[in-house]
Amino acid sequence: MTTRFIGARRIASSTAANVAGIWSLDDITFFRTYGYITDSTAITVVQNFNSSSVWRCPDGVTTVEYLVLAGGGGGGAGAYLNPGFGAGGGGFRVGSGYAVTANNLYTITIGAGGGGGSIGSSSFFGISPATPGGIQTDGGGAGAPGPQNGGSGGAPAGLGNLPNVYSPAQGYSATPGTGRGGGAGGPNGQNAMSSITGTARGYGAGGGGTPLDPNAGSQGGISPGGGAGYPGGSGTANFGGGGGGGGYGPNGGSAGGSGGSGTVILRYSMSRTGVVAFVNTSSFIGPTGITSCDYFVVAGGGGGGWYGGGGGAGGVRFGSNYPLTAGNAYTITIGAGGAGGYPATPYDTGSGASGTNSVFGTITSAGGGAGGTPGQPGGTPNDARGQGGSGGSGGGRTAGGPTASAGSGNIPSVYPSQGNNGGNATGGPNPGGGGGGAGAVGGSTSPATPTATGNGGIGIICPFIAGGTLYNVYFGGGGGGHTGALPRAIGGPSGGGDGGAGPAAPTTAGNNAIDNLGGGGGGGNPAGRGSSGIVILKFNP
Repeated sequence: MTTRFIGARRIASSTAANVAGIWSLDDITFFRTYGYITDSTAITVVQNFNSSSVWRCPDGVTTVEYLVLAGGGGGGAGAYLNPGFGAGGGGFRVGSGYAVTANNLYTITIGAGGGGGSIGSSSFFGISPATPGGIQTDGGGAGAPGPQNGGSGGAPAGLGNLPNVYSPAQGYSATPGTGRGGGAGGPNGQNAMSSITGTARGYGAGGGGTPLDPNAGSQGGISPGGGAGYPGGSGTANFGGGGGGGGYGPNGGSAGGSGGSGTVILRYSMSRTGVVAFVNTSSFIGPTGITSCDYFVVAGGGGGGWYGGGGGAGGVRFGSNYPLTAGNAYTITIGAGGAGGYPATPYDTGSGASGTNSVFGTITSAGGGAGGTPGQPGGTPNDARGQGGSGGSGGGRTAGGPTASAGSGNIPSVYPSQGNNGGNATGGPNPGGGGGGAGAVGGSTSPATPTATGNGGIGIICPFIAGGTLYNVYFGGGGGGHTGALPRAIGGPSGGGDGGAGPAAPTTAGNNAIDNLGGGGGGGNPAGRGSSGIVILKFNP
């Protein structure tokens, strides 16, 4: 008896998007294997990290497929009658079924390519390098006269799969007599191929050398990655290629090329109804079967002011049905929090720093403004000491120059608004206004309201998160302003830092805002830093 499946079919080559039919289970297995149909309850996500970062494991994800590539070595310099030799490609490791835990943060280190004559740097994926079980690859060996052993060996005779020995090997030794560095895919500079992104690409090629003719260097491996031998070319960034050896001749030699930096790529399956939170800059590939996403983009919060106002929260923008194309790459940029204020010299104002922008596609959320600081005495009668910085949300003002004001929020202006103004402080016992939050303005103080404190403005909740650790979390809270005595001004819930109190109280320092919530730092001595931002996406079929 043949078991049949009755239902709609989704076949890429079909002119009908949904055609009712009767299919055997063997047919269904065939279609799924070759990508003609997909599981309606799951999607595959590919994330690419080209700089050192942190990955937050989404809810429901238990294993990942990985590619970890180290930086390629730098090519050796040529000299009079002495050729420069090609460097080895970065160590390369791939695998699947790597166990991960939802909501844990995983360290991602991207190895730099070695400069001319230097070994490349290691790459890593795991909880931390000090925790067993992580995946590390070693930088490629340099071309002679540099140190030649490495993930793949540099020419003329460097050994690969060192200093850590892995099985399968992470790279190959150089083949003597070729001048070419070993590659991740073979001893003659061949690169290693992978289709983890959905497209076959080569990684970790060896650099070319100049063994015989200074005007005709050998090429390292197959593109991309290996630098040409004369003059010393550089490996392609994030493909881990070894640098080419420098040319030589009667007029002297040239420098070897630099190695290409490494990369880490993760691929995993998750529920179509789940969300992905990006906590560091990276990119992802549009999943098959997904046409749009809902987005929530939070910028970095501003730092608090020295004895001053709370930092403004990073701007928060959100919306639905942002169009995505399967197979296209999308870059996510996560804004950093601004530093808290502290005077470096007796005449320094001790101003904090604004946060930086977070970006997803065409959506940019602006960094929060820094909290104002009273500065040092001696300003002109019309000076603006105490001015709160403007940004996604504005920094709180502090009592200072007569022309100062609270920082403005929603700068640059977008609709719906990405933030609110900071709070004012015009004197009295509590000199710091609260930083504006994504959901409300910062609290204000004045001599007429001696009991008021400059609390940070409240943030907002991501509207499309229905459960998990990010459910009911407030993002984009303003920092609390500095107060003259206890109690302290309170930062916006979950994110903004509390302000310091004093100078007689023991809690003069402003608190730092909580990482990846886009909060402003608390005003104080020293002031607290703002927190980094976050981007949260929910994919839609």
